[in-house]
Amino acid sequence: MSEVKSFTPMDLALLRRVAARGISLDTAAMIQDPNPIETAILGSVGLRGRGRPTYILRTGHADYATQMQVENHHARITLLAPTPDGESPIWPWLSLVDNLLVQAGKRGAHLVTAEVPIEGSVYELFRRAGFTIYSRQALFCLEKTQAVTTAESAVLRVRPIEDIDCTHLNALYANTVPRLVQQADPAPSTWSGLALILEGRLRGCLTVSEGRNGILVKPYIHPELEDRIPEVFALALAQLPNRKIFVRVLAYQAWLRSSLEHDLGFEEVAHHALMARHTVILRETSVFSPLIALENLPFAPSIEIALESSIQPERAIKKN
Repeated sequence: MSEVKSFTPMDLALLRRVAARGISLDTAAMIQDPNPIETAILGSVGLRGRGRPTYILRTGHADYATQMQVENHHARITLLAPTPDGESPIWPWLSLVDNLLVQAGKRGAHLVTAEVPIEGSVYELFRRAGFTIYSRQALFCLEKTQAVTTAESAVLRVRPIEDIDCTHLNALYANTVPRLVQQADPAPSTWSGLALILEGRLRGCLTVSEGRNGILVKPYIHPELEDRIPEVFALALAQLPNRKIFVRVLAYQAWLRSSLEHDLGFEEVAHHALMARHTVILRETSVFSPLIALENLPFAPSIEIALESSIQPERAIKKN
């Protein structure tokens, strides 16, 4: 059986060939930087931020590849290639995923996630690899071709997120996102996007990340704004560039669906299961052997006599 190895520039032709038949398992990566060839090369030279660790498996029958993005303690599987077809032996893909879990742990990640199609061989593969569903999610898309104009509300305001908002947004995340979902979808390490201000109080945000294929928006909204969703997004869209807009909606945010589709014209383009598996972190530390207790050491007779004689003068002093 062949072993999984890290990508090198010598594998460029192989990766280009199999990536064309692969599947992206991370919405953010697909929208921001969809070219796995470029990110693999940058990852092979250790360029963090844009580069992604990539791994190759060569067998006698076919070639395989996988790729991930590591940020802080979270690793996201961004590519699995070729896409499992349900007919070929499953062990090559399992070997790739198992290796990726090990490598993620070595890089300090204790959480590995993948956004997997609800049905099909990919879903069964990740179930066999030990991944668990933490939420379902839908991706909505709007072809924004012209600027949106809307009247400024007297009680609702949308503005860029400021540094002073971060503490409040962390509290909002902790109080509104279900605990189970928090385990697979951690809060952003840096909040960036648009803050939602209702009557002078911060009541949510839309995180915004722009990439080659469009703009990805992730909503974190307090229930107080439930009746104002069309107004919230209309004000937000007016501040975003005229590009294709994607909005990710998790299962607990299903109340956003009606406003996005009926009031704002978004169309659902994908439906995934957010699957995750926790791994271990490799920590290198010194291990010290415990010392044997002094009273358990067998003393030689000469040592015992010496100890007893050294105590006797002290006893004599006490008697005097």
